[in-house]
Amino acid sequence: MRRIGEWHHGCFILDSSLAQIESTHVIEFRKISLPEEIEIVLQIDGKIFADFPGDLFDVEDWADLESYWMLEDGAIVSCSAFIHHVDSL
Repeated sequence: MRRIGEWHHGCFILDSSLAQIESTHVIEFRKISLPEEIEIVLQIDGKIFADFPGDLFDVEDWADLESYWMLEDGAIVSCSAFIHHVDSL
């Protein structure tokens, strides 16, 4: 599997060999601050998975995950959640 980048101070940095891909947008990942940001996390999760309510996380689920905002040009466009200390399921 090809490694495309690495985490550095809470942001995912792409490998410089991918520099030929031009983009006019800045994409960044920022760690979600829980429980302070839980209400907005639940709101965005609800919008993303509105058609799949069985896939929604509750407050306890979010507390157990390592979660990040995906920002495009400084605006939240999504979020990602990862299980701690797991390489594969």
